[in-house]
Amino acid sequence: MLNWKKYSHPLFNSNTYVVYNEKGEAAIIDPTDLVVRQSVIRFIENENLKPIVIINTHGHWDHISGNRLMKETYGIPIAIHEMDKEFLLRPDLNLGAFLGKFQDQYDTSPPADITLKDGDTIFGMEVMHTPGHTPGSISLIYPDRDDARLVLTGDTIFMDSIGRVDLPLGNPDEMLKSIRKLIKILSGDSLILPGHGEVGTWEKLEERNAVLREFLSSWTGS
Repeated sequence: MLNWKKYSHPLFNSNTYVVYNEKGEAAIIDPTDLVVRQSVIRFIENENLKPIVIINTHGHWDHISGNRLMKETYGIPIAIHEMDKEFLLRPDLNLGAFLGKFQDQYDTSPPADITLKDGDTIFGMEVMHTPGHTPGSISLIYPDRDDARLVLTGDTIFMDSIGRVDLPLGNPDEMLKSIRKLIKILSGDSLILPGHGEVGTWEKLEERNAVLREFLSSWTGS
C-alpha cells in the first residue's frame, strides 16, 4: 500500500505530495519550491525516506518550481508526460513568465529525465494521459485502472471544480474526454488527491462538484 503526505502552497493552493511505500522509498509529486524548502525536505528526513523520483502531473510552474531543488538534493530523475516536457524549459508555456511580483519564487526546471505515456507504470502507479488542462496532463492511479484506490488527478479534477482550459494549449474538448475517462474508473470510495485543494472520495466529489456536473452537461462531443 502507498502512504502519502500533502503540502499546499500558502498563496496558490497547489499541492505537493510525498508518496511512499513500505520500503521507505518515496516519489515527490508536483514539488513547488517554497513548499519543498519549508516542509517536504524536513518530512523526508524525519521519516527516513529515500526519494527515488520526481513526477510532474503537468508542466505549469506551480507544479514544477521545486524540481531543481529536489533533483539537486537527492540526485533523482524528473518524470513528465512526453507532451509536456517542453513546459519544463519554457516560461511562456509553464506560465512562469507571467508571475510578476511572485517571480522570485519560480525557478525554471531542469529538463525531463523520463518521459511518460499513457499506460506506463511509475512508482507502482499507472499513468493515465488526461489532457485538457495541458497537452501532457496525467493522472496517477494506484494500483491501476481496474482497482483505482488512490488517484492523483493533477489539475484535471478538483473536489469542487475542474482544471482551467483557457490557458496556453488548454483544450476543453480534450478535458471532457479526460474527465469521462476518469469517471469510468472511479468508484465511490476511490480517494482523489487533486493538484489543488482538499483530498476526498469520488462519492464526496460527486455530491459537491457542481462545476463538473455543469461541464459534463454542456459538452456533447464524444
